[in-house]
Amino acid sequence: MAKKKTEIITEEIVETPAVEEAPKKKRGRPRKNPELSNEIKETAEDIKEAAEETKSKAQEKADEFQEKWNSAKDLTEEFEKEDIEKNSAYAVLGYFGILVLIPIIFAPNSKYARFHANQAVILFIMNTVYLLVAAGVIALLALAGKAAAIIAGLIFALLSLVIFVMWAKGLSNAASGRAKKLPLIGEYEIIDVD
Repeated sequence: MAKKKTEIITEEIVETPAVEEAPKKKRGRPRKNPELSNEIKETAEDIKEAAEETKSKAQEKADEFQEKWNSAKDLTEEFEKEDIEKNSAYAVLGYFGILVLIPIIFAPNSKYARFHANQAVILFIMNTVYLLVAAGVIALLALAGKAAAIIAGLIFALLSLVIFVMWAKGLSNAASGRAKKLPLIGEYEIIDVD
């Protein structure tokens, strides 16, 4: 019986077709496919054109932002020198959060103090909204993953530098006796200046 099984297995092995050998790889440089080369060149040119177009659009946006940033109106000539000298301390205090009430309460008739109180209120509101939005977005992204929350936190930290620069600019203007509107938000009026 064992002999029969051995014979059957031997016959099956002999009857199984031999495995074909894989073709040997050709050595040397592969032949260039001219169609593929042209397609790659065209794709590379398209990518280069798209990158240049994106770069020019980004430069236009940056120039536009810089123009808005630098085009803040200086209204110092419209204010009386005596008003500026007398109320510049109140104007400075207005840029410190809730202390914005000081120029509103203690210098209600000062056009200069009201001008800076208006700028400070707008900045305060913008900062508060910004912080709430940033905290909400970071909290939502923290649910998705730590990496996303960290990246969003870094982006919001960079954006907060813009608010800090505007705050420093307003504070500097108030301390130096200038009535120059803040960039980007200076056109809005919450407190009546006139």
